[in-house]
Amino acid sequence: MKAKYSAFSATKEMHGSSNGFSATGFQKKAYILLSFAFLVALAIGSFAIHKIPPVVFLIYLIMSIMTIVIYAMDKYKAVKSQWRIPEATLHICELLCGWPGAMIAQVIIRHKNAKLSFQLVFWLMMIINIGILAFIVFKLPK
Repeated sequence: MKAKYSAFSATKEMHGSSNGFSATGFQKKAYILLSFAFLVALAIGSFAIHKIPPVVFLIYLIMSIMTIVIYAMDKYKAVKSQWRIPEATLHICELLCGWPGAMIAQVIIRHKNAKLSFQLVFWLMMIINIGILAFIVFKLPK
């Protein structure tokens, strides 16, 4: 007997999740490329053209690595049905310069990449962080 093929199963098959929100292969590569491109641009701005204090690049790098580790810990806890890291903690890490690492973790370990409400706050944290960085780089007196 064949299983029923419904719109729900078709959506799940097409998008890889039951809620229909999941990045395609191209989007996943674009997210990783965006993260690395941002970090490379920050490094160039810090060390080659001296527009950004080098400590800013180091903060982004360290926070990105920490955020990847925190995402991985939360994923591990989710798989083991243990007490989870609060989403607010993940969002604070993103806001505090860890969003490139969060973006990489969402793609590589496939964690927190399908929940629409989480993604909306993630992108908001990223935009706020970039806005603050732009203000620091372009508006503050040298």
